[in-house]
Amino acid sequence: MMQRLPGCMLTALAVALTSLPPALAAQTIKGVVLEGSTSNPVIGATVEMLRADSTAVGTVTSDEQGWFELDVPSGGTYLLRPSHPSYVAAGLDSVPVGEHEIVSVVLRMGAAAIPIERLVVTARSGDRLAAFYRRAESEGFAYFLEREEIEKRRAALPTRLVQMMPGIRIAYDPDGRSDLIMMRGIRGQCPATVLLDGLPVAQDIGMSIDEFTSPELLEGVEIYPPNVALPQELPVIQNDCGVVAFWSRREAFRPLTWTRVIVAGVLGLLILLGSRL
Repeated sequence: MMQRLPGCMLTALAVALTSLPPALAAQTIKGVVLEGSTSNPVIGATVEMLRADSTAVGTVTSDEQGWFELDVPSGGTYLLRPSHPSYVAAGLDSVPVGEHEIVSVVLRMGAAAIPIERLVVTARSGDRLAAFYRRAESEGFAYFLEREEIEKRRAALPTRLVQMMPGIRIAYDPDGRSDLIMMRGIRGQCPATVLLDGLPVAQDIGMSIDEFTSPELLEGVEIYPPNVALPQELPVIQNDCGVVAFWSRREAFRPLTWTRVIVAGVLGLLILLGSRL
């Protein structure tokens, strides 16, 4: 029995390793392609990722909301080159990506002969939550929900999580889907600007935050009433109808470490031995 134990440990460790989510050890660039200085998505834009020596390492097409996601092979600096038959971009944009880091970006494209902004990096997995908690501790006109309060509310959907917050009204879909977060602006009730990890959720075309995340995946929420000054970390040009920013939990981006591998191996070994008793 003692001679077979090392072999069991290796088997259990291999099982534990294969069961861990591979995305935890990866680097990712998530982003959205928008038209000029608006929040209108550019659909069908080709986003090419290149190394510093111009070697292409990935290509993706933006979806109906302008979103795209690129798997990054390793940490380093990469170039993003967006293209579209009906739009032009300012050129190549440089994006540094660390090991096990998820970087959120906004790419803007415009019509020919119209000057456009260059790439805006809106959030990084390593510092976005630290900035959120710094803002939560400061005095101001915003309202904050931190992880402890999120757990107490036991909400089934992100929109239900904030529906009792000051100034917010939820516009319910008759089918129970795509509910929108509304606030009262200068022209009456209108869809608030909703962000998820710094990227816009296009409520103006009927998209709901409920379709992209859930309360158990969230670390915090911050709410800014209409016409209140916004922190520079939030990529919103005008705050006419209020801003609701959702932030995902850090565990979603946690890198694979040897400590976690060893713990997973021990747990796998105990499960394996228990099944043979």
